[in-house]
Amino acid sequence: SENDLELSRSIFEDFVKLIQPKAIVCYDIAVGDHLEQLGYTKDMLSIEVSNGDRSIVASKGIFSLADLSVPIYLIPSPLLKISGELKENCWAEIFDIDPL
Repeated sequence: SENDLELSRSIFEDFVKLIQPKAIVCYDIAVGDHLEQLGYTKDMLSIEVSNGDRSIVASKGIFSLADLSVPIYLIPSPLLKISGELKENCWAEIFDIDPL
């Protein structure tokens, strides 16, 4: 809930400052939207990937907190029931890698 997210905000900030991640990968688009609303993200780019039957959307940008500024990736859950090819293509697009 929104209340839970707000209550855990200071813990989240302290944790991120402590671990100093090289990048952040988020499997929950709603959490990504919340981070954006709070001003943690910038320069977000949405990418739609389709296989003709179905499309999925992922996003990437920059996560900033205090002096930390790292890439953030908002991707569909690996458990999402979509074809392996569509999932691989989405991940390849969002992470700028060539699919196998």
